[in-house]
Amino acid sequence: MTVSAAKELADEVNALISIPDIGFKVREMLSDDRSTPKQVARVIERDPALTAALLRVANSALINRGRPVEDINRAITRLGGVQVQELAMGISVSRAFGGLPADQVSVSAFWRHSVFCGAISRLIAWLVNAPGKEQAFTAGLLHDIGELIIYSRRKEMVPELISTAQAFGVNEMTHYMAERSVLAFDHMMVGEHLAMNWSLPQLVRDCVAHHHEPDLDGEMLPVIVHVADLMAISADDESEPPLYVPPMLPGAMEVIGLRDSDIPEILQMVQAGIAEMMTTFNQVRAK
Repeated sequence: MTVSAAKELADEVNALISIPDIGFKVREMLSDDRSTPKQVARVIERDPALTAALLRVANSALINRGRPVEDINRAITRLGGVQVQELAMGISVSRAFGGLPADQVSVSAFWRHSVFCGAISRLIAWLVNAPGKEQAFTAGLLHDIGELIIYSRRKEMVPELISTAQAFGVNEMTHYMAERSVLAFDHMMVGEHLAMNWSLPQLVRDCVAHHHEPDLDGEMLPVIVHVADLMAISADDESEPPLYVPPMLPGAMEVIGLRDSDIPEILQMVQAGIAEMMTTFNQVRAK
């Protein structure tokens, strides 16, 4: 496969968008025990839209059980570090890509799947106490970012990508295999190079680079994102026609210590928790 072509495409996009500094900074601070809510609040307040989003969620019916929250310090305390980090990352990353044209793909559907995958990845990683669990949401959120880049910057190739996959049938050729056939690289390679450009942690890069074909004998988090990706696809009831769910790697569930019977409960827990987050996420992303 042509690594240089994937890198060139990632570099092309990197030159067009702003690195989502606030999202990364908030994540870094919330992972540092020495950071205080007041220090985190000062960083968030640099971004009025993110500030408004956190206040909106903190005052939502799902979370608000007392007096209305009117300042970001109290919003951080009420929401907790995990949800603050996820909102900050999701909003800042999606806005960074807001200027890219993507006529061939539903951007709303893309981010719905990405946030859902991130939330499932985070829940599984914490349930099984996976190494690097603090990075699970970011890894799940960004796992398909290379796909959005291909669809926005190589949109003239999209019809051929679709027809190639259809010619073989979805059971024989998945979309990333079609990318390799037509482009000589895939979205995992593009995403990995963008993650390198953004200086993301190595474990996050590995999840982006290998989420379709993780090494079952390697790090656990890429396997978790692989499983979460397929779970998010299977639970998508808004796509028409229904999405094809690729097969899971045999043994993946055993590697992460889960059973097939655990899937419905995990999906139920995640769906209950991210509804408000997705509403806020879409409102801020549209601005």
